[in-house]
Amino acid sequence: MYQCGCKGIELDKVIAEAQRAGHVLRNKDVQNYWNGVGKSTTYSSNTNLPNQLPQNKLRPLEEYPLLPNQPRPTNIWVPCNADNKPMIKWGQGCMEYNDAKALAGQKYLGINNRGLDRIVIDIDGDHDKNNLDWEIIEFGNKFIGYTKTMSRPNYRALNPCNNLVRIPGFHIIFKTNRVIPVMHYRHLDIIGNEVNTLQYLKTKQADNVETAELTPDVWRVIIDFIERRKEDEKRDRS
Repeated sequence: MYQCGCKGIELDKVIAEAQRAGHVLRNKDVQNYWNGVGKSTTYSSNTNLPNQLPQNKLRPLEEYPLLPNQPRPTNIWVPCNADNKPMIKWGQGCMEYNDAKALAGQKYLGINNRGLDRIVIDIDGDHDKNNLDWEIIEFGNKFIGYTKTMSRPNYRALNPCNNLVRIPGFHIIFKTNRVIPVMHYRHLDIIGNEVNTLQYLKTKQADNVETAELTPDVWRVIIDFIERRKEDEKRDRS
């Protein structure tokens, strides 16, 4: 099933041939077919995803193309060692969760976000542990409780400006049916789903909040903040 998916053979033809051969297909077999499709379209340059968008180009959400109408891949996991280094060539294909967890020497996991119906906003307010970026921290913390976030357990810092306890570094997760490029800004990374890009989990744990839809209004809040921050930095340099 997996190889048929990789070769782009239509699913109906695969099912018909399996039935003629006397095979009863399970849901897992069909998912393996779609994992194969994901291998050919998600992990190769010969992809049916839209052409890559200009990097660092912010635009309204509705201007980004829609994801292909097919099941999302499940072989998205990347085993990492004790130094949090990938143990496989993840840009060429990843693993199922149980296989990645069982790999000898695996300590942490990562997720290849390409082709998934999600994006991750990486808030890196503790990039400099001795000089926390409170502007980005305060912005990111506004989304806690609104959508699913992932952070290190019990990792907090006290903002001396307002005496509020905040999470300095964490991931904000949104659902989306759009193809979003990877974009990097100072202490804020958008881990999009357009190209191979790894979300390192390390010891991060998810909260119990449901993953919210990335709406045009929420996206506008994010890009307005980025644009304003870029303008402030440009003005400071001048």
